[in-house]
Amino acid sequence: DIEILKTVNPEETAIGTEVVFTITATNIGTTEATNIEITESLPEGFQFISATASFGTYDENSFLWSIPNLSPNQSESLFLTVQVISAQNLVNIATLHSVNEVDRDISNNEDFAEVFVNNCLQIPEGFSPNGDTYNNTFVIPCIEDYPINNLKIYNRYGTLVYESENYMNQWDGTSNTGPLHQNKVLPVGTYYYAFKIEGIKEVFTGYVYLNY
Repeated sequence: DIEILKTVNPEETAIGTEVVFTITATNIGTTEATNIEITESLPEGFQFISATASFGTYDENSFLWSIPNLSPNQSESLFLTVQVISAQNLVNIATLHSVNEVDRDISNNEDFAEVFVNNCLQIPEGFSPNGDTYNNTFVIPCIEDYPINNLKIYNRYGTLVYESENYMNQWDGTSNTGPLHQNKVLPVGTYYYAFKIEGIKEVFTGYVYLNY
């Protein structure tokens, strides 16, 4: 009888950080178990970094942790290091895939761990650079936590009108690129952003309404 237990450290984190999943397989039966395979597949939102098994091997392509055998009461662990690349809370599940012998209790063949993502990157949908000292620039919360980044702003025709490497909340509605409005105040309207953080696969996209 193979029991699967799963934990994650830390449980609460932020996008771009690393967490470690620990999957423990224990033979709680009275006879040896052989050719054990455990499915540990990462859902979207995690990027694989590394895997270390106390016994057996983990294949990041097939998502299988293969253990040759477990004696009664023997426990082994898989340590999976991943990067959080999603702003949403994430659940990761480990499941007993197969074992040569009959597993008499299937209720303990699966376990999960949830990662709670502190998503301070709530990118605003509008700002108004009208000189009233409030909401005068396009402010991305927590930008200081992600100093190596790239921001692109496009108009409704798909023309790039603003770009900044290592953006620090300074865009005030003035263009700095493009043939039509370079170094000019952009007209009122809806614009579209693409925000990329170094080391994070996901590109944050959306719209922002510029008003005065």
